[in-house]
Amino acid sequence: MAYGRPADMSAQGVFNKVAEHMMSQGVRCQREGTGCVYRSGKMACAAGCLLTDEEAEGLDGPFAENWCAVCPEDLLGTKRLVESLQNAHDRGAPGNWEARLRSIAEDYELSADVLATPEATPQGGE
Repeated sequence: MAYGRPADMSAQGVFNKVAEHMMSQGVRCQREGTGCVYRSGKMACAAGCLLTDEEAEGLDGPFAENWCAVCPEDLLGTKRLVESLQNAHDRGAPGNWEARLRSIAEDYELSADVLATPEATPQGGE
């Protein structure tokens, strides 16, 4: 999956991109000894998958910059949604992500249909 913005920048498009990413990656994006990071090798966190490689450059520490500080201007309208998705990624066990993503979709009045697609089948990391 390519990192960066979804073609559909609506809340639904952002949810679909992040949910598909989280479920297909199947593991947190972490570095040993630092916890969750936006990017690590070929992995990305919930918010990190929305960043281009250029935007993610230098953001490989343990969230030295919070999402409010690094959120690109064109994603400001979905900032709270992305924060909720990021929280699910960082604080929830990967085995519980689908239920948490469904709950987030309900909270934001979005469709969770993306979770039924083959692309959103847990892979267990790369």
